Amino acid sequence: MDDRFFVEQLIAGSFVKYTVLGDLISQSYAGSTCTNINLFIDLNSVLKPMYSVSKWTYKSSSRYEIAATVLNMCGHYREFFRYLGVATNIYIIYGLNCPSVNNTYVAGYNNKFTTAYMMKQEVTELIEENLKVLNLICQYLPHIYFFDIGDCEVSSMIDYLIKTTKAREMGLENIVITRDVLALQLVPEHDVRIIRPTKTKDGDESYIVWNYNLWDSFVTKYRKGKTPVVQISNSFFQNVLAMTGVIERNMYSIFSIPKAFQIIDVGVRNGLLDPTKFYSQSSINTVLAALDIPCNPTELEMRFRAINTHYQSTYILPMEKPEFKRLRLIDLEDVQSLKEIISKYFIATPIDLDKL
Repeated sequence: MDDRFFVEQLIAGSFVKYTVLGDLISQSYAGSTCTNINLFIDLNSVLKPMYSVSKWTYKSSSRYEIAATVLNMCGHYREFFRYLGVATNIYIIYGLNCPSVNNTYVAGYNNKFTTAYMMKQEVTELIEENLKVLNLICQYLPHIYFFDIGDCEVSSMIDYLIKTTKAREMGLENIVITRDVLALQLVPEHDVRIIRPTKTKDGDESYIVWNYNLWDSFVTKYRKGKTPVVQISNSFFQNVLAMTGVIERNMYSIFSIPKAFQIIDVGVRNGLLDPTKFYSQSSINTVLAALDIPCNPTELEMRFRAINTHYQSTYILPMEKPEFKRLRLIDLEDVQSLKEIISKYFIATPIDLDKL
């Protein structure tokens, strides 16, 4: 009996069912009159399970099944929003989430993934081949853009794109399809909605994270804990993340979540912190010193630099990928070239152009 998964089946886990998606969008955008959104697809989050071949093996119907299924995912979401009368700018972003400098900030940063990445060469080569095809075809698809950001954090590129395109100033809403915890920092920073695809034996249990439920979602769903009794502002999310650890990047906890909440709450009540502002970790470290709480401030600061989307997009992304300093969004109108690309790469695994 062949119990291997097709790549298409694996990626299909990131297709949220329309009935579920409809409930999530109506829940978090009640009363919205927005007619144009930016939709970001974290491709690392989609493809990362391919490296779990120690648990199971996969098979492909064609060499370019990954690219075809990702494009059909774009069509899946574009068609949904089109039905609502909402236009979409779709950004597909692939990065390895392990910039080299992060390993100097936090030893062993994301090394579980990087080890699998290096050991599973056949997976890596297949993905890279498909990324090249995605980069080629997206130039001919309206308002669908692909970015290969190398070793950088995907969340840092999303932060950069939201700021560079002036999305919020232009009145666009921003939605991210991802399973990655670091992207949750974008919620308070840019009022982003995170759609977290979740498929279980009971069906599609995907959920949405936004400013209304950020802490509850983080603690109960991402960390499987109980919501702390103490309540703090969403603006401290990046600091709590740095203080409590990011298991997804092999970064251990220094404080428990309730303890981190308590520290920040005391800082606010004592007038040392303003709940309406965002703080670097050095400001939180000042509070820790004032409260005489033992810690290594340098270690906390380095952890913050490694995982913070704003720091990574401002300093690390331009250093690693200087070509993005001048953003170029390409929309080529060349039907003949598009037909040639499709006939060359997508005969065995068709794409639904009508939805794109």
